[in-house]
This record gives sequence, structure tokens and C-alpha cells, in this order.
Amino acid sequence: MPRPGARSRPPESGSRAARSVLPSPLFPPAPAGPTKGTPMTTVEQLGATVTETRTITLAGAQQGITAALRKAEELGARVAIVVLDAGGHVQALARMDGAPAVATSVAQNKASTALVVRTPTNEFAEAIKQDAVLVSSLASQPGMALFSGGLPLVSDGTPVGSIGVSGGMGDEDLNVARAGAAAIV
Repeated sequence: MPRPGARSRPPESGSRAARSVLPSPLFPPAPAGPTKGTPMTTVEQLGATVTETRTITLAGAQQGITAALRKAEELGARVAIVVLDAGGHVQALARMDGAPAVATSVAQNKASTALVVRTPTNEFAEAIKQDAVLVSSLASQPGMALFSGGLPLVSDGTPVGSIGVSGGMGDEDLNVARAGAAAIV
């Protein structure tokens, strides 16, 4: 045993000491092979249920973006368009030349809100406008947008994603979102 405070030499490569790692309470040694008597448990054996999630594909999202861009051009609007998948993740995004940079995050918030509430954002905002406390509370939540331009994308009654549009005037965002949604579902 080395004396306290003495420096020890590192073990030579290939020696047993160089190949082993000392066990610790935080990192106990792994078993050398399969553990006997502990069969692997599957999700099904635990009685849990697994569901399949339907979601929009990249190709579908791109079709929606293309149709929305055509509608925006037709209206003379400069917008950002965001398509989210069923999990709320960006599947496709486009910001037209001349659209304000902030329109991208607002479009994503509109799409996120529509996905979460499963209702077009303009209809949801209209439905809750009489409850000032609710409106104030929801408006202060990150990612919520309580105005027109977000639509859920539903296929056979199942939400598969959403689309959000921002940067237009009046009903332009909603009309562009509708054109994109129609091309997807």
C-alpha cells in the first residue's frame, strides 16, 4: 500500500489494473453477461398500451407550403408559413421575400395554438373573448397566438399537424392558411 500523499505511477497498458474501472456507489459495475432470473420485460407485459400517431409527412407539408405561397402571391401578401407535425415540431417553413422576420415566430405560434386547442385560432379567440382573465392568462403563455391565421390539420378526425401564417393584413393570413390546409388534407 502506498504511503499517504505519495504519487503513484499509472498502470502499464495491458495490465489488469489498466483495464478495470473501480466500482463506486454512483457507477456500480455492469454485470458480465445476461443476468439469470431477470427476463426482459416488454411494454406489453407491463400492461401498458401503445398507440400509433398519424402525422403529416414532409411531402405533405411542402405541398401545403407551395399552395399557401401561391395564394399569398395572388393576394399580394408577404408572409411566413409554418407547418407543424402532430407532435408540434416544425415540418416545413417558408418566409417570403419582404415578409417581416418576426412573422416566422408568430406563424409558428399560430400553428402551435391551433394544434393545441384543435380549433382555428380565429374561432378560439372569438370563443374566449368574453372571459378577460382567460384571454389574459392564455395570451401570456409562450407559444400562444389568439388571432387569425392558425389552422389544425385533421385527417379522418385525427389531428395530424397544423399550419400557421403571419405577415398579411386583415383576413390574408387566414385565407393563405386555408389554401395551404386544403392542399394537405
